[in-house]
Amino acid sequence: MEQGIILHNWLPYLRQNGGDIRRVTLRQLATHTSSLPRSPDANRPAGGWNRQSVVQWLAQWRAPYPPGTKSLYSNLGVGLLGYAIAGYENRPLLEVWERQFLGLLETKHTFFTIPPDSAKLVAQGYGPKGLTVSRAPLGGWPAGG
Repeated sequence: MEQGIILHNWLPYLRQNGGDIRRVTLRQLATHTSSLPRSPDANRPAGGWNRQSVVQWLAQWRAPYPPGTKSLYSNLGVGLLGYAIAGYENRPLLEVWERQFLGLLETKHTFFTIPPDSAKLVAQGYGPKGLTVSRAPLGGWPAGG
């Protein structure tokens, strides 16, 4: 296994209840080599994803290949990296970002939840066939959005 800081250090529930996720490092999350999918499978919980439902899903997750062996882009993995950063800093992730670089860059329109008065600032996404795509709800991994 790749040496490094293990994700479950920052999500204690997974230390006791996790399976394959217990082998995932922060480096693997940052480099998209964790084996995690882009987002959890289609079995979205009633009311949508939140931190608790994501962590419970992760406890049951089975890696399709050993973490650290293949690249696979994962919004979920980036979101989990956000959880780890917030845990390390012991404060909400957006507050960490504002303190460490958004404020220094005078960035005024970076959000996890887009306020209605800023919705007009969001760029429209397009799929491979040139058709518009809807914005995915941030749910349980806002840093991945």
